[in-house]
Amino acid sequence: MPDYSFYSMPPGKTLFQLLEKKFTGKLVFIKKDEEININFQSGLPSGPDKGQTKSNLLEVFRDDIYSFRLEPGAVPPGEVQNPVPIISNGIIEIYSKERLIKEASSLLKVPLKISSQYRSLLQYFDFSPEQEKMLPYLEEGIEPRTLAVTTDNSLDLALRTLYFLATMKLLSEFKKPEDETADLSQEARNFLDDLKKEIKAMESENYFERLGLGKNAMIEEITKAFKERARVYHPDTVTRRGLSKWREEAEKYFGKLTETYNLLMNDEQRRAHIDKISVDPVEMENVRKVMNAEVSYQKGMIHYRKKEYTEAARLLAEAVENSPEDGHFLGTWAWICYSDPECDREARRDELKTALMKAISLTPREPNLYYYLGKILSDANQLGSAKQYLAKACELHPDHLEAGRELRLIEKRRNTREQESILSKTSSFLGFLKKK
Repeated sequence: MPDYSFYSMPPGKTLFQLLEKKFTGKLVFIKKDEEININFQSGLPSGPDKGQTKSNLLEVFRDDIYSFRLEPGAVPPGEVQNPVPIISNGIIEIYSKERLIKEASSLLKVPLKISSQYRSLLQYFDFSPEQEKMLPYLEEGIEPRTLAVTTDNSLDLALRTLYFLATMKLLSEFKKPEDETADLSQEARNFLDDLKKEIKAMESENYFERLGLGKNAMIEEITKAFKERARVYHPDTVTRRGLSKWREEAEKYFGKLTETYNLLMNDEQRRAHIDKISVDPVEMENVRKVMNAEVSYQKGMIHYRKKEYTEAARLLAEAVENSPEDGHFLGTWAWICYSDPECDREARRDELKTALMKAISLTPREPNLYYYLGKILSDANQLGSAKQYLAKACELHPDHLEAGRELRLIEKRRNTREQESILSKTSSFLGFLKKK
């Protein structure tokens, strides 16, 4: 295979291309007369020791590593790792200043903007707090030098961060939108401002507000408001004013205006709309939260059944946040946390018991809550309290299989303990007699 130069194919871009192309094979380079082989599986570096693999890969970012070759083909199985944090470390920590300026100086010439896709990848960037501070400014578009000054960072760190983001194909040149109204008369600009306000008004869920009216407006008032707006902002009127660029916006507005008018002129639809907008906004918000809580709960239970406990717990926490008075959501969250094999039950037992007790106080007729708490207490060997809660679960739901089974196990454990106690006492007594 031919050799490639790291100066014509920079290491960061090379590793990212291997990831994109899902390369399987070896990357080979020479370090102090020693040949270093790094295996890749579907674009991911792999090897028996992740730390050593990462260390070898970081070497390619040094100035004295000039060339490499690629050898496609099967490689032995090994531990794979994401190359993105390695690329970040290589550019931020290892790249020499001279090499950085040579490869990234073009980024200093134009304002830059970051793609919104970065949010889903940020966890892999291994960024410092100083670097993360730059990201909101890049979302808006900013000059690199201004970015460094605004965030109290060195230009060197700003440039390294930008070069990494460019390597990840997340940066683009930011072009400020042109002012399309610059050549218009003041009268035309005022007209466009009014049109934009009318377009904004059409976003309201209250159709009366769209026309600047109250919900008790008469038919005559509705008709008058419609005709005034139709006359002033009709698409043909906009075109006659020499504003043909804005005709499409005017057409969308006119469509909304007509829809609003037609609904309010229909007696049945108008009455239904008045009923809808008369609902207390606070009540509507509460309804929305309850519905969102139910959606989060249903999604969480799907993940729970798949044994995806972390995501299930996160979704149940959302449900609790949206509907804190529903003990069912709180209790289910506690049980999912407890069911997670990764859960430190000893450390979290008191927290989860407290949550379940609160859940029971909020929703006292839910049998599962009593079962969950009974099971946690049983596992903690608090058999008396456990038995009370499990019995309550069976009282509320006589066919509760899990609660019934746990009760039988508790009884079996108690009987075993009693027998062991009797045997122990008997043995002690017999031992005493033998001494006699």
